[in-house]
Amino acid sequence: MSGAAGPLHVPVCLPRRTAEPLGQPRCRIRRRDTVIQQIGSSVDPLRELVGASASTASRTTLSHVTNVLPDMSRLPGDTPRTLHPAVVQRHLEAEVAHCVGGVISPLLANIYLHAFDRAWAEYGTGELVRYADDLVVLCRSATEASEAQHRAAVLLADLGLELHPDKTRVVDLREGREGFDFLGCHLHARMSGRLWERKRIVRYYLHRWPSARAMARARQRVKAFTGRHRVGSELKDLIAGLNLFLRGWGNYFRTGNAAKKFRQLDRYVAWRLKRLLIKKRGRNLRAGQAGRWTEAWFHDQGLHQLMGTIRYPKAA
Repeated sequence: MSGAAGPLHVPVCLPRRTAEPLGQPRCRIRRRDTVIQQIGSSVDPLRELVGASASTASRTTLSHVTNVLPDMSRLPGDTPRTLHPAVVQRHLEAEVAHCVGGVISPLLANIYLHAFDRAWAEYGTGELVRYADDLVVLCRSATEASEAQHRAAVLLADLGLELHPDKTRVVDLREGREGFDFLGCHLHARMSGRLWERKRIVRYYLHRWPSARAMARARQRVKAFTGRHRVGSELKDLIAGLNLFLRGWGNYFRTGNAAKKFRQLDRYVAWRLKRLLIKKRGRNLRAGQAGRWTEAWFHDQGLHQLMGTIRYPKAA
């Protein structure tokens, strides 16, 4: 990075901690107390970090050249002292691996792939849509799509990255032939039934709804909220926990064509709660009592209903 006065050296500030071997359990790293102190020595030069990425890269090789300013290596008010020993490579690897899957991961991916975005604007073909390490290139033909895939592989190779072989493919969206998953949504073109009924016009629009993987994860979360270990919980507490998840999940997917999926999840939540209440009553369950625990009854008790919350982008 450079400025008007010349190159700028950004100081690295890693918290001092005792040596942690590679493969250390995450919970142990979190529990270890750290001293709020900044390390003022350089990182091992030009070492390779090899790891796995969710979708863009299967093998990542990063070379780090770090310049540390001595006057930035101590806290304000601290007395000058000699610099501490160098940070060994395994410490840096533990710090980097600790960020994988964290809230800062998209930011780190955007920083590193900013060079890819600029190179694509100059040398790429098609329209690039990227979020963190997930990307889609929109093309008008199969030939253009194949060329875009080749150029993406070349540009990412310059950064030491590779396209994931199992998650990279060319999809034909025309006339609803194929679809693909992106950021938890499944995107698929569907014919407009209204235009066909009124004017006999065949026209396809791109729809999106929660992917099969997103639905499976949602059911797992609901199952965790309503497992057997929650038999002793009050219904209002169960509903309060479920509502936090359902509202957040529904707000993410409500601007698409998710009405059918929302209906499926509403039914599943009510069914899980009914099963839990039956187990809770046990032998004390009265005749006909379970029949009153319907979907509408749970909604009357305060359970959040996904159906009816769809808001299209213009009205969202």
